[in-house]
Amino acid sequence: MIGDRMRQARLSVGLTLEEVVERLGHIITKQGLSKYENNKSIPKPDFLARLGEVLGVKTAYFLYEPRVQIKW
Repeated sequence: MIGDRMRQARLSVGLTLEEVVERLGHIITKQGLSKYENNKSIPKPDFLARLGEVLGVKTAYFLYEPRVQIKW
């Protein structure tokens, strides 16, 4: 679920994985970010806080399931 929300937030601001990695200051690789988005790994809270700053969302955004589902 967290990964799905990370991907939604990234796509909503129109950024690629590479652009997010760059804006994060290369604290993670593109492959690492992809693992998070595909729910193959779970990010630490401090990473979610930093990612939220980059994507313009609150950290809580990543933790809650939306009531409405949008299929891409």
